[in-house]
Amino acid sequence: MRLLFILVGVCLLAAGWILSDTGTDNPGYDSSLLSATEAHADSFVGAWGKQDAQLLAEEYEDDAVSILNNLALPVQGKNGLVEHFVAAFSDASPMKGSTLEVETLKSTDLGGGWSYGDGTFRLISADAEVLEDGKWGNIAKSTAGRLKLVQESAHVVIKETDVLAPPEGDKALDGVAAITITDTEFLAHMDRFKKAWASNDAEALTDEFTEDADRIIGSSPDAIRGRSAILQSFKETFGEGSRFAGTSIDTTPLGFREIGENHIAAHGTWMIKSSDGAVIARGQWGNLFRRENGTVKMLMESAGAFVFKE
Repeated sequence: MRLLFILVGVCLLAAGWILSDTGTDNPGYDSSLLSATEAHADSFVGAWGKQDAQLLAEEYEDDAVSILNNLALPVQGKNGLVEHFVAAFSDASPMKGSTLEVETLKSTDLGGGWSYGDGTFRLISADAEVLEDGKWGNIAKSTAGRLKLVQESAHVVIKETDVLAPPEGDKALDGVAAITITDTEFLAHMDRFKKAWASNDAEALTDEFTEDADRIIGSSPDAIRGRSAILQSFKETFGEGSRFAGTSIDTTPLGFREIGENHIAAHGTWMIKSSDGAVIARGQWGNLFRRENGTVKMLMESAGAFVFKE
C-alpha cells in the first residue's frame, strides 16, 4: 500500500489541473493560466500513458517537494520522484493498470507565474475497486508558458476507525530536525498557532488564517473554506468526544520558500500529543501563507495524518 500513497500524491496535481476552475467567478482567473494548465495536463497524461518515470518527473521543478499522508517524510526533487514512479509502475505495484478520477475545486493565480489549487481524487484499481479517496492542495509555477509542480500535498480522508497512534517504539521521526528559518513573522505565526492549539482555542486558531483561507485536511471529507467554516472545524476538533480534545501540537518545518513578495510555501511534519505527552497522531503538512500588514497567516492548509495498519 505504500506505493499507492506515493503515486496518488505525485499524480494528483498534474491530473487535477486538467479540470481547473478557471471560470470568470474564480478570483484568480487568468487565460494564460488556462493555456499553461492544458499543456501541462496533456504532457503529464502522455507520460503517464507510457508509464515513463523520467517523463513524469519532468513535470516538476528540479527542487519540487511531494508531501503525502502515508509517508513519514516528503519526497524531495526529481531524483526522488523518478525512484517513486519507477516503483509505482512495477509489476508488483497495486497502481499498475489503475485509473485516477480527479476534480479540481479551486485554481487561483498568485501572480508572477505562481498558482495554487485544490480538489479531490479517487483511485480505482484495474479490477474496478476504489482504493483511495482524498483531497489535494498544491502549488505550481509557470516557466516559459509551461506549468511545473513545486509543492504538492495530497492526503486521504481519515475514517473514525483508522489507527493514527504510532505503535510503541516508533522511530520514524527520530533525528528529524527543523530547518533554520530567520523570517520572524513566519516564526511568530508558528508560535501563535502552537500556543492556541495547546489552549484548544478555536477562535485564536482561526485568527491565524486569512479571510479567504482554505483548510484541505484529511480529517474532513470536504474542503473547509473561509473563517466561519474554519472556526466551526476547530470547535469540532476540540469538542466533546473528539480524539483531539485536550491535545497539544508540535510542528517541525522542513522546507521554506518565498513566493513573490507576499506569499510563502512551507512544509514539514506535525505531531499531536495527549495531555500526558503520548503521541496520538502524526503526519505531514504542505501549506501556503500570505503576509498581511506585517503578519503571516495561512492561505491554504493542506495536511494529513499517517494511517497505521493494525
